[in-house]
Amino acid sequence: MNKPKSIFVKFLKWRYKHISHNQFINIISAIIGLLAGLGAVILKNLTHLIQYLLENGFIKELHKAFYFIFPIIGLFIVLFTIKNIIKKRVGHGIPSTLYAISKLKGIMPNHQMWASLLTAPLTVGFGGSVGLEGPTVATGAALGSNFSRLFHLNQTTRTLLIGAAVAGAMSSIFTSPKPGQLELLDSKPEEVKANAYDLVLNGNEIGGGSIRIHDKKTQEIMLRHLGFSDEDAKAQFGFLMDAFEYGAPPHGGLAFGLDRLVSILGGQE
Repeated sequence: MNKPKSIFVKFLKWRYKHISHNQFINIISAIIGLLAGLGAVILKNLTHLIQYLLENGFIKELHKAFYFIFPIIGLFIVLFTIKNIIKKRVGHGIPSTLYAISKLKGIMPNHQMWASLLTAPLTVGFGGSVGLEGPTVATGAALGSNFSRLFHLNQTTRTLLIGAAVAGAMSSIFTSPKPGQLELLDSKPEEVKANAYDLVLNGNEIGGGSIRIHDKKTQEIMLRHLGFSDEDAKAQFGFLMDAFEYGAPPHGGLAFGLDRLVSILGGQE
């Protein structure tokens, strides 16, 4: 037995003796949520970096002239990355996660924890796809699945960790809570649900969106519960909350995944 494995086995034995199952689940859920959120930040920043390089770098003029070609270039780069670096199939976000939960007992491959961090920014940064929601879910869910296997947790707990990871990755500070649930933030925050929705066709997400927060008081409450001080909230989001005072109407949206719909119509995965 090598030294790292021996240390890990000792940790598992210590955990069984000193930490109850519920306590451990609470701790690991928080860690998974944080890691999934970090993965979402990495995805977003890498995507913006690629967009910045294309729109402001040395190929700025070329990008403007041949903008419609760049999504195709990004697609070929992604295919090259999958074939020569990842060398394994990359799951399609929400559908692959749902399939793993329903058919594979929540087991997802190890490479899914990092594969989307390479492919999604290239696809979206070059102008393709619809967004980062699917890759964010796939990354977070794979983290939850593989951490549960690492610590020898059962299927029920594995599904719980997948949920914690997806929640940590997909949480939005601008999405409104369901009507009548705002007061639960103080007493039962775990019961508050986002006023969000998806459009699903045969198990495939082809669109998604949400109703946004449109009043200053609700936005302040949401930021306070996320740990923002009044000063930090004002410094980072003051422009938005000031705009709410002028009577912003209720608003939301739905983004369609045209590429996913075309894939379904074409009989492709």
